[in-house]
Amino acid sequence: MQRAENLVVGARLLEDPKSLMERRTANNATYTLRNVDRLVAERVLDDEQRQAITQKIVEESVQLTDARGKARFTTREVLAVEQTLATAATGLAAQRDVEITRPTAGRDNVRLDEQQQRAYAYATDDDARLKVITGVPGAGKVVVITGASRGIGEGIARRFASEGATVAVASNEERVHAVAEALHEFGGRVSSHIVDVTDMAQVSHLYDSVVREHGRIDVSIQNAGVITIKPLAELTEREWDLIMDVNTKGVFLCCQAAARHMVAQGSGRLINTASGQARQGFIYTPHYAASKFGVLGITQSLAKELAPAGITVNALCPGIIDTDMWAYNDAVWGKLLGDYAPGELMAEWVRGIPLKRAGTAADVAGLVAFLASDDAEYITGQTINVDGGLITS
Repeated sequence: MQRAENLVVGARLLEDPKSLMERRTANNATYTLRNVDRLVAERVLDDEQRQAITQKIVEESVQLTDARGKARFTTREVLAVEQTLATAATGLAAQRDVEITRPTAGRDNVRLDEQQQRAYAYATDDDARLKVITGVPGAGKVVVITGASRGIGEGIARRFASEGATVAVASNEERVHAVAEALHEFGGRVSSHIVDVTDMAQVSHLYDSVVREHGRIDVSIQNAGVITIKPLAELTEREWDLIMDVNTKGVFLCCQAAARHMVAQGSGRLINTASGQARQGFIYTPHYAASKFGVLGITQSLAKELAPAGITVNALCPGIIDTDMWAYNDAVWGKLLGDYAPGELMAEWVRGIPLKRAGTAADVAGLVAFLASDDAEYITGQTINVDGGLITS
């Protein structure tokens, strides 16, 4: 890319602020200022540019407070910061008069040194710039989450949305639209999809739609799951098929559809929700245990196959998590295992957890966010328990 073309890229960003403002609302000011200092240290920004950024924030800041009480600032300040970054990046490229091309997923483009790659990202990639500005691992990622209408899936969606990711939530329940509407509070791009994960055509359409709209899929979280609890003599073939179809076949179909796009782009993260019952089957749920053991097998096999394409595949095993599903488990197991009042059985089991509490959807989401982050790029084929120490394996 010639010098004049570098400057055109910067000018386009500066002249079209609306496209940037529509992408998201406020990002945490502390993260921004901390990263501005780092960019100065790395000589991407100079002291004069840092002063300009700080002045913009001070002059234009309209402080807001989110539910956790953290100070946030509006899109005007975000835009001011991004404009300065874009100017600095294009200026750096112009000064060097270098040919800048996008580094490949395998990072084998030796024509660009690290500073030049940063300049390219700031000048041409809105999502990459957002990640650097906010310092948040999920910023700028495109994430698909199935089983996202409630419980763990909804918690995972909120985590990624709060970090600035583009989030596509999917479920077979209409409630997924309300979940998507609530995620708009974080200011990012959100879409909702009614999908039966046991239907290959519907699954393929989901992933194709996300790629058409957003250009790629960085992370796919296979979280849809169902459970029934019955003694062996009462279990029907229909129940067996339902549990296996949703919990195991659904994971396979979503991994397959997501991987088609990830292989083409040379990167991606597949994260599969299994269960503590993938570690140790429990009474009255042989079909559920089998379906979750199957998720581990899928995870290990795909990790080996997809590693050469730059794709990691991991699974998680939630323990007792305070969700609607566990309310059902408490009620049904409570009747089968004794005369337990609502909540008593779960409370008894929680007393056996070393950390002495049930987990939350946010606990699970934290692990998922880590597996999707750059810090986990050397982790694949693994299954991690998130259960407060209930099962140690």
